Amino acid sequence: MSSTIPLNSLIDEFILKMRRGNKKDIKILSCEIADSLRKQAGQNRIPINLNEILALRKINDLILEKSRFNFQGELIPKREGFSVILNSEHNQTRKRTTLAHEIGHTLFFDISVMPPKRMITYSKSEEWICYDFGRCLLMPSEFVKKYVSIYNQTPPPRKIIDLTNLFEVSKDVFLMRITRDFQLWKDATIFLVEVNKNKLKVNKQSSHKGTRHTFTIDGKNGLIDHEKIKSFIQLLQIDQKIQEIDETFSFKNKSYQIEMFRYSQNPVSVLCIIRDLNDEPIDVEKETTSNHIMDSNNEIVEKVQTTFEYYN
Repeated sequence: MSSTIPLNSLIDEFILKMRRGNKKDIKILSCEIADSLRKQAGQNRIPINLNEILALRKINDLILEKSRFNFQGELIPKREGFSVILNSEHNQTRKRTTLAHEIGHTLFFDISVMPPKRMITYSKSEEWICYDFGRCLLMPSEFVKKYVSIYNQTPPPRKIIDLTNLFEVSKDVFLMRITRDFQLWKDATIFLVEVNKNKLKVNKQSSHKGTRHTFTIDGKNGLIDHEKIKSFIQLLQIDQKIQEIDETFSFKNKSYQIEMFRYSQNPVSVLCIIRDLNDEPIDVEKETTSNHIMDSNNEIVEKVQTTFEYYN
């Protein structure tokens, strides 16, 4: 669709759908606009060079600033277009994610006039639309189909890390694009673990909306108790010679395979995959998606709903 409809027409339709509140169409259109933009900028290979897209959306300046608390980035309208402020302390993939997101914010402005004029009143939903747009811009559908969809089942953790490097995106952005946007790799549960000051921070990504692969890290309502997870993580944390773990184990008379790959040592960051080796469906009423932080005594000290967070 985006290959035949002019970019300006796509944006006009996007604004119309925003005013009408059609969420499904808005997400589809945001991805079509992202695809049209990167093609217009001549970006026909990965990783996508975002700098080539900036001028098309009247972004004239990139400014790096030292960290403010929880600061990601900001789009600032000015007399002749926009400036984008990025956190100078973030790594390159995180800056790319933020920049793609901020490019998305320009869709809500009329850039045919200067200074740019906002066409839609700001709301929190704009942020989620820009997350969708950013993922589509960094990981275009045609390249996901070419490099990722060839894996009918979830590949080993090391291969997933290789794919994130291929696209130059963060691990969580990659997993959200694959498991949520494309609904791929339904044969396993995938999650990221980061160890910081003897605390485990878990961010789960999964394409499952049914009951088969429900997972909670505390083990009260899900498949695996955190003792098993913690023991493997501690091994990867203590012994730097060990980078990968591939083990089969039982829990509640069921068999599972867990694969782990440590992709960063400071802080210790691990990509984990749990595969269900049982033929019959797991009897769990609904999927639970949570973040848990555990202290060194293995006690859960904080439990919050899953949020979209960036990992190095």
